[in-house]
Amino acid sequence: ENNRDMGGIEGDWELRVEMCPVPAKLTIKCLMGGTWMLACMVPKGNMMQCMMKKVDGRLELLKFAITKRLPPVEIIELESELADFFSVGVETIVREGDNLRLSRKGTEYLFSVDKNVKK
Repeated sequence: ENNRDMGGIEGDWELRVEMCPVPAKLTIKCLMGGTWMLACMVPKGNMMQCMMKKVDGRLELLKFAITKRLPPVEIIELESELADFFSVGVETIVREGDNLRLSRKGTEYLFSVDKNVKK
C-alpha cells in the first residue's frame, strides 16, 4: 500500500558525471516487509549499501554499510560524495521517465536507466 508511490524505482541505474571517467551504478530492490535496499558502487571502488523503510510517507535509513578498499584515484571524489549522501539516508526517490531523482537536504542526483545491465 504505502509502497505504490515508490513504483518503478526498482532496477539498475547509473550516474554519469564529468568528474569521473566511469558511471556510478545503483541497484534498487524492494525486499520482504517493505524494506528497500539501495546498492551503489563506482566500478573498481567500494560497495555501498543502504537499507531503508518508508515510515509515515518518508524514507528512513535503517542501516548503511560500505566496504573498505582503497579506490583508484580517479573515482575517489565521486565515491566519497555518494558515500556522504547515502550514509545519512535518502529522503526522496522519484521516477521521472528514464531517470531517477534521489535527493535529501539540498543535494540531489539524477540517475538514468542502466541499459548495459546483463539481465
